[in-house]
Amino acid sequence: MNNLFDEVDHVLKEIQGLSGREKTDRIDYCRTRTDRIKRSMTEFRTEVRYLSYDEQKTYKAKIEAFEARYKEQLNSLQFAEKNEVTGGGIGTMSTDQMLNRADAIQQQDINMLQNMARITEQDKEMGVETLAQIDEQNEQLRNAQRQVEHINSDLDIAKKTLRQIANRYATDRLILVFVVLLALAILIAIIVAAVKKKISS
Repeated sequence: MNNLFDEVDHVLKEIQGLSGREKTDRIDYCRTRTDRIKRSMTEFRTEVRYLSYDEQKTYKAKIEAFEARYKEQLNSLQFAEKNEVTGGGIGTMSTDQMLNRADAIQQQDINMLQNMARITEQDKEMGVETLAQIDEQNEQLRNAQRQVEHINSDLDIAKKTLRQIANRYATDRLILVFVVLLALAILIAIIVAAVKKKISS
């Protein structure tokens, strides 16, 4: 697209030193190039709309630069066209030609306004879609946060369960030690009683 912009700039500089039919031809040629730039910008803007929100931000400055350069060239071209009608080419154009040229310029102005309105509507749609994407991403973040909170809750429950198992295991060990000690005491008591009985006899 930059090549098209450079080409139009070159032609606009040439037009300044021309007059008559040659100037009119160069203006018409320049007009076709600006129309092509407009179509290319529309296609580029449409492609960017389907990118992610972060990727769109990367291309936003480039789109704005293209639009500013396009408007500047369009103003220069319209000035050259009006100058052709009102002064620059008046000596070589008939009345009908001048009227036709004026009608063409008026139609071009209407087309430009319609194009600007269409671009504005596209930008509005892009903004709505971007807001929808942001809402969707926020909802995904909220869902992820809820999942994290659920996982944390499960972990807390697991920790409590492990502590209960550990406490129960410790209690069971104490009971087991107590039983063993009790059994030893009984065994010792039996042995002592048996020894006393033997001594007595």
